[in-house]
Amino acid sequence: MNYSILRDGQVGNIGKQLKLAREERGWHLNEAAKRTGIKVVYLEALEEEKFQQIPSGLYAKKYLAKYTKVLNISLTEMVNELDPDNNNPFQKKIVSRKQLLSFPKIIRRFFLILIIVLCSLYLFFYFKKMFFPPKITIYYPEKNLITHEQTIIVSGKVAPETDLKINDESIPKDQENNFSQKVSLKKGINQIIIKAKKKYSQEKIIIRQILVE
Repeated sequence: MNYSILRDGQVGNIGKQLKLAREERGWHLNEAAKRTGIKVVYLEALEEEKFQQIPSGLYAKKYLAKYTKVLNISLTEMVNELDPDNNNPFQKKIVSRKQLLSFPKIIRRFFLILIIVLCSLYLFFYFKKMFFPPKITIYYPEKNLITHEQTIIVSGKVAPETDLKINDESIPKDQENNFSQKVSLKKGINQIIIKAKKKYSQEKIIIRQILVE
């Protein structure tokens, strides 16, 4: 016998129609569960229209379709006539409380990973700045200079907080970390050794060879 969900052209109550059809067959919920392969708790949820207790809207629709098929009742017309925005419980996915709570966790984890990455980059550049040799730029003299002069002005710029030495003599810097130092030369090949070092960094050494003719 085919039972119809629609009564007098109106949409019937889903849960009551399911329960009525089951009771007319003389089935207890346990019997219906065996015939459908659906857990009793979900059949109860369907009959009491507590769709939020079913894992998701997709499962609810699947369970309802299977239950109505076993009960041999028509539910297609009723589902189609339901208001898709307000009344149809299967148009919107039913998100469990656990899923709602897990969604912010994903966001929190994303920002946590982002913070860790940013902190790691900051520490990398901080320690690079601290321990790597400081940057030094020599304006003059250029490499392998040949001159007739007996003196030369060594000039350039170093990174802030850098101790500078030319031929083991400490050299002062101005407020913009520029330096300029007069160095005496002798006939033949002269070697100028420029050393730059921060407190914890490695030492940067630049050597200029100058030939005095």
